Parts: sequence; C-alpha cells; structure tokens
Amino acid sequence: MKKAHFTHKEKYISRVIEIESLVSMFEANYDGTYYFPGEFHPFWELVYVMSGVVCVSGDEKVYTLRAGDIIFHKPMEFHRLWSADGKEFHVFITAFRARGPLTGTFENSAFRLTKNRKAEIERLRSFVCRHFPSRDENYHTAMFREWNERRGEIQLVFNMLERFLLSVCAVSEIEVKSTDSSGVSELYRQIISKLNENVYGQITLEELAAQCSFSTAQLKRVFALYSDIGIHKYFLKLKIAMSIRLLGKGMTISEISRALSFCNQNYFSAAFKRETGYSPTEYKRTVLGIKS
Repeated sequence: MKKAHFTHKEKYISRVIEIESLVSMFEANYDGTYYFPGEFHPFWELVYVMSGVVCVSGDEKVYTLRAGDIIFHKPMEFHRLWSADGKEFHVFITAFRARGPLTGTFENSAFRLTKNRKAEIERLRSFVCRHFPSRDENYHTAMFREWNERRGEIQLVFNMLERFLLSVCAVSEIEVKSTDSSGVSELYRQIISKLNENVYGQITLEELAAQCSFSTAQLKRVFALYSDIGIHKYFLKLKIAMSIRLLGKGMTISEISRALSFCNQNYFSAAFKRETGYSPTEYKRTVLGIKS
C-alpha cells in the first residue's frame, strides 16, 4: 500500500475564526436613564439584547435593537449604548480578541438572530452563569479567578463562542438590521463620513462644517448627541484606529506618522500610547502578534 506523505508544497486548511483571548463577559440590567458615553478598545465586542429596546451607535451608524438582536463592534470602533424608549433593558456582552478571515463578516453590522441562533447564545450565557457564578455578574472575573482549576470548562466557553460566531457567518437567514434613518442620525453619519475621508490629513471645525453644509454650532450640537468626546478627540481616535491597520500592513512608525499627517513621529507615538496603552512597537508585537 502506498503511504501518504507531505511536502512543503502541500496546501493546508486553516481556521477561519479563532478566539485568541477573552477580555470580558457579563450581563447587566440597566434602567431607562442609563447612558453609556462611549469608548474605543483594541478588541472585538459583542452585545446581545435580551430584553428592552436599545440604541447603539458604532462609528457613523446608529441602530435600534430589540430582544434577539446582536451587534458587533470591531477593534478601535467608537461605540455607545443607551435606552431607546426610556425603559429598562437587559444585555449580555462579551469582549474578545479574534483572528481569521471571517471576522470581517461582523464589521459594521447588527443582526436579528434566528430561533436556533438565539438558543445557541443562550446556551453560552447560561453555561457561564451556571459554572462561573459571580456576585457582580462578571463571568470573566470568575473564570479568571478559577483559571488554574477549571481550564477545561473555560476552553468550552471559548469553543461555544467560536461556534456561535461561525453560525452567524454561515446561516443565510439571519437578518442584517438596518440603521436608524432619522434625520439627526443621518447628519451624524455625514459628519463621521467626512472625518473618515480626511483621516490622512488635517481638518478644522470650520472646514468640516463647510463640507457638511452646517454651521459650526450645528456641527457640535449634532455630534454631541452621539458622542461625549469632542470632534477633535474623535478625529484623533480615527487616526489611531487607521494607524493600527497600517501597522498590520507592515508600514513603519515613521511612514505611518507621515501618512496620517502627525506633526512628528514622537507626537504620534505619544498619542498612540495614550489612546491604546501601548507604544506602536509594543502594540505591533503584543496585540497584532507581528514579531519583526
């Protein structure tokens, strides 16, 4: 019988989604006055609405989500969350680092889950609730505390989360949610779109207002409805998010600094560390896993 053998020319099948690490996992009830002011972070976040009506903004998009809906926030995407109708809502949130070609499926999208997919994420939630109970409902804290003793069960959490993510990619009947089409949110999207168009350069408030056909007062008023940080700060965060993409493409720190119109490389490096907690070199090595 001829034996199978492999050479360096063989083609291999690789994983399309892989959870590298779990950053947080918790569920929470919020009352109708709750308003999360927004954040950026260098990892993925999944928000699953268990009950209530929730408004979520992600970059320039604004969604109204109901029970059974989920939304993904990609790394370094500014996002906010609040009650849409002034009533209580209940959410399950997990943040994680992931890699693989199918992670792009989740970018800039919210989904209405099918009955089977809802059952799948509920199995994940109930599993961690049952096996890692925590007073503050932060299951990640409980898992981290018991890491050495219960690694097998923690690996099951990773596997269940990966399975759920794969099912969202694979099931064609999952409905992609549409964005809020109100006039104010359309104005907000226009502002963010213009900021993105100018991310490689610089733009003043007056120039931005002119490009959007607003007054500067109207510009600030509309932006403040969806962001608790100022336009200049938001623009800097867009630049940092773009710099992370450019780091991943192999550009040097000096090349990125010039491409994004920072006044000098030292200012870019200082701003990068202030926003991410890492220097560009540390981020490239530690978060992106690029050694060279």
